[in-house]
Amino acid sequence: MSKALKLLVIFTASTVCGSVQAATPISGITTFNGPESTAAFGPANGAGLFAGNVSGYDFRVVTSSAEAIGIYVGDLAWGTGNGVQYYQNSGNAVNMTRFTVTSNGGEDFNLKGFGVSLTTMNGTDTSVNVVVLGYLDGSQVGTFSRTLSLSNGSVQLLEPFDVSGTAGFNLIDEFRIEPGIGSQIGYLGIDNLHAVNFVPEPSSCSLLLGLGLLRGRRRN
Repeated sequence: MSKALKLLVIFTASTVCGSVQAATPISGITTFNGPESTAAFGPANGAGLFAGNVSGYDFRVVTSSAEAIGIYVGDLAWGTGNGVQYYQNSGNAVNMTRFTVTSNGGEDFNLKGFGVSLTTMNGTDTSVNVVVLGYLDGSQVGTFSRTLSLSNGSVQLLEPFDVSGTAGFNLIDEFRIEPGIGSQIGYLGIDNLHAVNFVPEPSSCSLLLGLGLLRGRRRN
């Protein structure tokens, strides 16, 4: 490969990679304190409702019904500060089966914890069990659960979920928040998402660049 052609390969790969580069969350605590916005809106049954690149994170909410919901960035219920939440605009509770969080760039990471605000499907509930599951390459590697006390079926404060001392969450690429057995969640928001040590996955762009350079060396 001539020097000019090698430079063309490098320039093309770098330009393409730069234009499609995904976002990476900050290493530390993300507070979602940017402008309030609607990240996604629509039915969330089946594959769920997806919101991409919210402060470097991707969110997917799955519900048991086809009722339209929104994934919003803004002040959580009861003035607990900006976060990422789902709810139905009319105020009706919509039964959640899963709330999934990944890095927008697909990186592995070490999850330390986050805060949760929620409402159950029944306004008379006095407690709710919440389960956090950590995944790596599609396999479950970590489990954490907390039973929260409720007032009128709601957690009216930002309840901390600290998983830093739980095995399996130090290397994940996805975590899911789900209701425990016998519990139902009708609204949920998270804030103060604490994750560190983001490790990027090899991209097709970097492989293309590497192969181009390798081929050039072999021909020189």
